[in-house]
Amino acid sequence: MTERRSSILRCALLGLVAGFLASSAVGAETSQATGTGAPPDSFLLKGVVADAKGPLANRVVIVSPIDAKTGEAPTRYTIVGGQPGPMMNPKTTTDAEGAFSVSVPRSLFKDPPDCFNCSGWKTGELSLAVYTDKGGGSFSTSLKAAIVKYDEKAATVDAGRLVLEPLR
Repeated sequence: MTERRSSILRCALLGLVAGFLASSAVGAETSQATGTGAPPDSFLLKGVVADAKGPLANRVVIVSPIDAKTGEAPTRYTIVGGQPGPMMNPKTTTDAEGAFSVSVPRSLFKDPPDCFNCSGWKTGELSLAVYTDKGGGSFSTSLKAAIVKYDEKAATVDAGRLVLEPLR
């Protein structure tokens, strides 16, 4: 009886591994098809961040939409599959040279389904802010966010070198 149970567990484990490998291969094909490494409903945003002293190494970069009325970049919920989700603004960490690359879902720029009288988001612009990770989900910054203009249909957006100014 133990041998049979062991055989069943082995088969189940092999099935799970095979399913995982198949789904990974499909995801890789999708990324290669867009040529960016980003899913088709996203775009790849890359660039380098610096301040007057030089590159901003090992900092957290967070992408946000810009409110059409106020021109501000609120922290907001992203929409996945038409449903609001937890706060998931795209973020990544810069390397030693201040370079970053992050996949940005196009759904980030859609109004939440329960939003009535929303002013909407600016089209073709996004906010890019740089923070120091203080641990425990806490971030701080002393730099102004950069506004990045981009082609909404582009698969890859190169923000170039962004020199951020200090907050006043």
